[in-house]
Amino acid sequence: MKKWMFLLVLTLLGISLTAGNEMKIKPSMWRTVNAKVTKCDKVLKARATTTDPALEYTFAKPVDCAGFNAIVFDLKVPATEKPLTAQIFWNTSESKKIKEDASYYILLATDGKNHRYTLILAGMPFWNGTVKEIRIDPFNGKKDSSFVLGEVKLTQDVELAALPWVGSTIRKIEDDQISGGFTEKDFHDPSIWFRIPGKGIPAKAFGSLEFEMALDPGCTKVGQLFWAGDVISKPSSEASLYYDIPADGEFHKIKLDLSAIPEWMGMIQLIRLDMTNEGAAGKSYTIKNIKLKAVNAD
Repeated sequence: MKKWMFLLVLTLLGISLTAGNEMKIKPSMWRTVNAKVTKCDKVLKARATTTDPALEYTFAKPVDCAGFNAIVFDLKVPATEKPLTAQIFWNTSESKKIKEDASYYILLATDGKNHRYTLILAGMPFWNGTVKEIRIDPFNGKKDSSFVLGEVKLTQDVELAALPWVGSTIRKIEDDQISGGFTEKDFHDPSIWFRIPGKGIPAKAFGSLEFEMALDPGCTKVGQLFWAGDVISKPSSEASLYYDIPADGEFHKIKLDLSAIPEWMGMIQLIRLDMTNEGAAGKSYTIKNIKLKAVNAD
């Protein structure tokens, strides 16, 4: 009975919990600052009234930071040739208030289309204790510019595809999917990687990495995951895991148990994925649903 009452209260407050410990915040629950709402149903559409619009959400009751490792949000900003950034703030029992030291900037896509962004909060300054408030400054643009905020959620597991992956083979990154292909110049030992902002993420918070991948025939059927951080300074065979992947062009689910590897320790600052030990010119790969799973995830 208590569990059902708790879920009912969360629903009335505009918050929903799903499997894997996700907390979704409805668009109608955000307060706008320096912006005028033009429409709010499944998304929040607004127009900036100054050059510094903001969206604020205050939890009815403080929430344990340890239960959530990332914030994910969908955002569309005006098309422009100038760089735009969003800034995410968190007011916790440790930060005491909204302030610059408890925030992070995210570089935005400026093609006028909706994009999904992920910020890993685990390991960020002041992301501990309980969180009281989240603030999103959606962009640093012109007055009267319109923007659209879609789904926003705090997650225990971390969706990785929306992060700034780097690699010469990458052709497209969209929502939860990374697509790429090999040429005669980059099919030997191909890899993609990303650096984690700040001091990195605590390895002890995450137990496994999961993803689905489709790899074309002609590529070798073995891939490898590497990591580096404050303990192991650069990718090495010791801080890595091999995995088998059928090269048949079909999606296959891979689960890598990180918690079983002694070298998975300290603050992780870089993750590298070798999708195959040897690609083939003209062949391609697609990776989707790539997640770091929390140690206590279902």
